[in-house]
Amino acid sequence: MICTQQRRGQLLNNQLLQAIDRLRVAMQNCTELDTELKQLREREVALNNKLASKSLECEYIDEMLNNFRSDMFHQLANYREGAAELAKQQRRALQLEYENADLEDALLTMKDKFLMQNDQMSVALGEKQRQLDAAYETLRYYEQELIHLEIRYRETLSQTGLEVELQKEVSSLKEKMSFTRRLILYMAAVKWQSFRSCIYHVVAGILDCLAPSFTTPPMKDNLLRIGMVAIFLLNAKMY
Repeated sequence: MICTQQRRGQLLNNQLLQAIDRLRVAMQNCTELDTELKQLREREVALNNKLASKSLECEYIDEMLNNFRSDMFHQLANYREGAAELAKQQRRALQLEYENADLEDALLTMKDKFLMQNDQMSVALGEKQRQLDAAYETLRYYEQELIHLEIRYRETLSQTGLEVELQKEVSSLKEKMSFTRRLILYMAAVKWQSFRSCIYHVVAGILDCLAPSFTTPPMKDNLLRIGMVAIFLLNAKMY
């Protein structure tokens, strides 16, 4: 019985030692777990800090993304406006190209017309030049004829110089004769009878009309004078 109890005590002691070993192992494990837990908590704190930092970065990136999205939409709107303006400019360029082609055709037509007119003008100018040359030759011929006529005129003028002097003397004599007729008329009006004076006045007026001189009045004045004298003579005969 004692042996049994000893064996039982020994067994219990062994079990106790095993339990102590297990407890020691468990305590070591707990210590290790506690250490790991502390490390995990420290890591958790670090991760929380890192998470907060990353959250701030994410918020900043999200804000940047929103700004970038707004800028992108704004640029897209500008791109659409630019595309619409580009399409408009392309249509305008195509229209201008058509107009340029029409203008080139019109320019070629005008060029052909101008060349044709230039040819016609060249022909007309050649004809005018020939006419001018002929006119120039005719003018030279007339100039030579004029020189010959001028020489002949000077020769004739030298020959007719005496005739001119004679004409001047005749004109002077006519002036003197007209003056003499007026002097006789004045003397007749003063000393002679009225009827004879009127008759001479009529004769003098008729002579002035037929052969007027430089000092006599115009023909209409002479005719008026003759008419007035004739009326005076008729009245004198009536009385």
